[in-house]
Amino acid sequence: MGSRIFTAAINWLASVQGKIAGYAILVMTLMVTIDVFLRCVFNAPTKFATEFAAYLLVVSVSFGLAYTLRERAHIRIDFITSRLPRRVRSWVQVITSIMALVFTGLLSWLNWGEFMTSLKLQTTSRTAMDVVIWPAQLFMPLGLLVISLLLILNIYSETKVALGKVEKTDQEEGKTEL
Repeated sequence: MGSRIFTAAINWLASVQGKIAGYAILVMTLMVTIDVFLRCVFNAPTKFATEFAAYLLVVSVSFGLAYTLRERAHIRIDFITSRLPRRVRSWVQVITSIMALVFTGLLSWLNWGEFMTSLKLQTTSRTAMDVVIWPAQLFMPLGLLVISLLLILNIYSETKVALGKVEKTDQEEGKTEL
């Protein structure tokens, strides 16, 4: 029961992050479109569009990655692994998820350090807008945290399949539940 609640909570977080990423892309598109229109028609570009579009890009990538992982929508080349027996594929999935978790953990640690430094020093963008950048930097470790939790769920569920404790059909592999 507790693991189902944990799994549901992590999947919910990934869904929320996916929606936020989608809205960030929408707002970024509108800002850039308005900026181009103002520049071409009135020869008066905005001062904020390029900078804030970059911040929104960070949001969309950071949060979009977790949602993409949850939906198993990332690019996979499974030419070899699709021919392996189901339990062997699960072991491959466990190993690659552990490697991804180590990489994500290292990236999280480095990003958290950058965020904390910017927060303490109140670092600004050093542009015409002179925006404090720590709020934008916070999205990276938050996105990576949810990715890490999804990877842990995947390691757990695939290990059960690899050990033969549960059966998982090939059709179930594409489902969003990890």
